[in-house]
Amino acid sequence: MKRIRAKIASSLRLLRLTGPSPRLLIAEISHRLRRALRQKRLRRDFAGMVAEVEDGARLDLPVIELPTLDELPPELAGIGKCILDEASNVLDHRMRFLSPEWSDYGPEIDWLSDPATGYRWRTCLHFDIVVSDLNSPDDPKRVWELSRGHQLLMLARASRLDPDGPKKWVDEIEAQVSSWIDANPVGYTINWTNAMESGIRAANWLTALSLAGPDRFDPGFLQKATVALQQHGRFIMNHLEGSPRMRSNHFVGDLLGLATLGSCLVGDPQAKVWMEAAESWLPREVEAQVHVDGGDFEASVPYHGLVLEMFTVSAWYLQRTGWVMPPRMRARLEAMVSFGAGIRHPDGRAPQFGDGDSGRVLPAGFERLPTLDPVLWSAAAVLGLPNPLPGTPDLEVALNFGLPAWDYLNAGVPSDVDLRSDFPDSGIYVLRSANSHAVADCGDVGQAGNGGHAHNDALSFEWSVGGEAIVVDPGTYAYTSDPVSRNEMRSTIAHSTPMVDGEELNPIDPGRLFQLDETSPPKVTHFVEAPNEVTLVASHASYGRLKEPVSVVRKLALVRENDVLSVDDVFQGSGRHQISMTLTLAPGCGTEVGPDGVIRISKGSEQIDVYVSGADVGVGMSWYSPVFGHRVRTNSLHVTATLQLPETIKIKLRPVR
Repeated sequence: MKRIRAKIASSLRLLRLTGPSPRLLIAEISHRLRRALRQKRLRRDFAGMVAEVEDGARLDLPVIELPTLDELPPELAGIGKCILDEASNVLDHRMRFLSPEWSDYGPEIDWLSDPATGYRWRTCLHFDIVVSDLNSPDDPKRVWELSRGHQLLMLARASRLDPDGPKKWVDEIEAQVSSWIDANPVGYTINWTNAMESGIRAANWLTALSLAGPDRFDPGFLQKATVALQQHGRFIMNHLEGSPRMRSNHFVGDLLGLATLGSCLVGDPQAKVWMEAAESWLPREVEAQVHVDGGDFEASVPYHGLVLEMFTVSAWYLQRTGWVMPPRMRARLEAMVSFGAGIRHPDGRAPQFGDGDSGRVLPAGFERLPTLDPVLWSAAAVLGLPNPLPGTPDLEVALNFGLPAWDYLNAGVPSDVDLRSDFPDSGIYVLRSANSHAVADCGDVGQAGNGGHAHNDALSFEWSVGGEAIVVDPGTYAYTSDPVSRNEMRSTIAHSTPMVDGEELNPIDPGRLFQLDETSPPKVTHFVEAPNEVTLVASHASYGRLKEPVSVVRKLALVRENDVLSVDDVFQGSGRHQISMTLTLAPGCGTEVGPDGVIRISKGSEQIDVYVSGADVGVGMSWYSPVFGHRVRTNSLHVTATLQLPETIKIKLRPVR
């Protein structure tokens, strides 16, 4: 009976999400039937459809120019030394993925074990592997991250930078790739349970081989790697993710694999099919998944960065074959760069609205800072744009696309286009002055209503002043390895937006970690950037479902002369209601309650006085997760009130000058 109810609920949800579109509903049902049939075929003949490949294929790899450490520009020399140090750890099988702690993987890397828990996934056809057990702390993401092969990039870069020669670095690349192939027969381990991982892995392998130089590898190894890459392409093409109703970052990861493999494999007839598919589908997905204002449609700033990077790397590989990017696709990618530069805090941090799993394609190292800067610089290099940010171009441009690409940007000047402040399609608005920067999230749950990577953060905001982060989004921390924390971190009370009567903005099903059905999307009614003040007014009716309905109208105002940020919340309705809200403060923020009840926040050279009327405010502790897999306790302000509506709560954050 429980399964029947679940199927009925799923069917009703599909009807709701497809809306008044019979054609979309029919296409979705047809897709699901075809997918089920394909899965049956794959079970019967996996070897014939995926494992068996054409003989005689070879790799035609791009040339990525990177000099030795001694020949790097002075601006990059220090960072280049850090890369050699990190690569030395990889030689010793000491690595860190989704954790601040280093893990020792031992003499022989176990590609199927979670380094945090020791759990080892079994070897069988991937359809039969239980990827996530919500009752277990085991996390496949830690295994997938290792198997993406980012450490191979570090070894390949070291093989170029090291003035003593490439041999030990190249030998380790051969050893790790060979070991991975032997431990992961195509389609039979946890590392084959989704096509996106295969796509990112293929991009890392091909980039590492290109950078190190194919002539430096043993011919027998190259042939072994070529066969494995052919299998990657067949696997991806037979396991494309998404449906007519919605394709997301996973499908973009699939296209990344098809683009890189299709452009680098010669002598395999299917490689041309993959490349043509990527060339055809990438422009379509850019328009479908990126709003006109440049924001990604998944309601997540971190995933915006990941998707932009996948589009960028795909385009770079395809362009070397003569492919010309369609103008509409180029314009939308340029808008993605403008979006990332516009919402960016002055210290380089990106707001953490929505999910963030610290996912990257071609990162410089193990560090995963909450910033989009490396991706913005890389996209500018591939698209031939003016410098998107002030300062020195990011090292990743040279590491992934060659030193000439970095030189091109370093010789350029920042764009003379003013930073954009309003992104109405994405629902993101920026209130900035010379010394203050606030970013507000007034967007919907994304993913065409699925809300898989959204949080209950409607009308929430981040704020920095004097270059110091003050009010921050709490971040993500975990997915399936800790369902309770997953739901806590995406809950309403974790964000700087009011919770009414203890109810979530949008109901959270504890067992559906990647679903958030929207009750009522926010509406922005006013955004004005005047010389003396920037004002935003937005509202939502998510609490209209209560027995005594409540609507919330928030006004954010930033006075440019003195950097004072005012937050006025108007609660419209009737009856008595409990209001609660958490302002998570950035690590390093100290708090002190004065005799007059005014709270003073101190960080660096900045001091901010907090005035609250219409509610009580106290100091407590909250979780803050700057990167996936890690969180810390930090100070927070807790605003509470019992109000007879209509009523208003006012918060004023006044820097002490």
